[in-house]
Amino acid sequence: MTVISLVAASRSNESLPLYVPFSSYADLADPRRMELRLKGNNVELEIAGAGGGLSYQAVLVFANGRYLLSRQVVSSVMPKEAREETKYFGVENR
Repeated sequence: MTVISLVAASRSNESLPLYVPFSSYADLADPRRMELRLKGNNVELEIAGAGGGLSYQAVLVFANGRYLLSRQVVSSVMPKEAREETKYFGVENR
């Protein structure tokens, strides 16, 4: 099984990396696909992983491309019934 051990990101015009809490990705096992996209002023990192009944889709949203705002994990098998969402407050890298 593959696990995500580090998510690192930085903005091209800044020397400090963006802060990505370990808890936001520590439980996302066996990633199969990752996609980074711009959505308005936010940056979204989508991670799809596992297989069969354990498959999931996770989306980490970075407000203004600067700090982690939220994380949503949804079961690919039962997307309406099995989901969790975490909101992050005051986690800002200056």
